[in-house]
Amino acid sequence: MKYVLSDNSITTDQIKYISDVIKLNMTVNKNQVPYFTGGTDKLLTPVTKDDILNNVKQMISDIVSRISNLISNIPVSIVKVEFVNSNIVAVINISKSQFTYDIPTTII
Repeated sequence: MKYVLSDNSITTDQIKYISDVIKLNMTVNKNQVPYFTGGTDKLLTPVTKDDILNNVKQMISDIVSRISNLISNIPVSIVKVEFVNSNIVAVINISKSQFTYDIPTTII
């Protein structure tokens, strides 16, 4: 089966496609995360780094859960989600491959 990736290229690699879907979903959902680059900085209450990290963890967990429900023959799991300097780094296993996603934030 052929899959169209977000950069308009075509692949038959289902793992590459799943990784692209995760990246695309993170981009689409970024406006829900405070201080996520391109997201919202208009806040009514103070937000801590832990709040941001928990929000991103939940967003990624939701994405992985949706994908796992749709594509049950390829395991997808979260290895870790953590702050590295001022960015958030998510590491996700897709089948036997590990993918790292850098999530830029405006937090210093």
